[in-house]
Amino acid sequence: MATHFDVDDSYAVEEEDPCQPATFAFPDVCCRCLAPAPEKGWKVGSGKQVAHNCWVNFVVSVPVCAACWSQLMKIRVLLVSATVSVMLLMLAVVYLLDPFELNGTEPSNMAAGYAVIALFLSPVSIGVYYLLGAVVAPRRTRAVARLSRDGDQVTFFNPEYQRLFLEHSRGPRTDSPGW
Repeated sequence: MATHFDVDDSYAVEEEDPCQPATFAFPDVCCRCLAPAPEKGWKVGSGKQVAHNCWVNFVVSVPVCAACWSQLMKIRVLLVSATVSVMLLMLAVVYLLDPFELNGTEPSNMAAGYAVIALFLSPVSIGVYYLLGAVVAPRRTRAVARLSRDGDQVTFFNPEYQRLFLEHSRGPRTDSPGW
């Protein structure tokens, strides 16, 4: 048996949709070096929790030139390579110390044992990546901007581009009030 309820729309609360991304208009220059007519984009992301088990992620592609994009990718690849190297070094230390006595076992058991160890070390690799990034390449060298948790504001690390972005977003400023 279906129950019908009359709903009075005058009491309806209009909430903004937390899943709607903001739109941005960027100046036609690279956000790192201010080179004209950038041909690439660098993704800047953020996210927030909107309900108990619901996260919303926002991603904005900001303009970068090919040279800056290559530098950013090089830094990212070096960080990932360094992280993989550290993790392989940790596995080698575990292999040499053999705390679980896996080295004398059957090859399939040994492979399964080290696979489980690698699985438990994988969360550590995330921490190693961010630690290496903080120590070796500060955020300003490996990123171009910060996106607010709501995805509605972009803050660029280059102050001159930030000024251009704000002027471009708001329109040209006039010093006279126009009375």
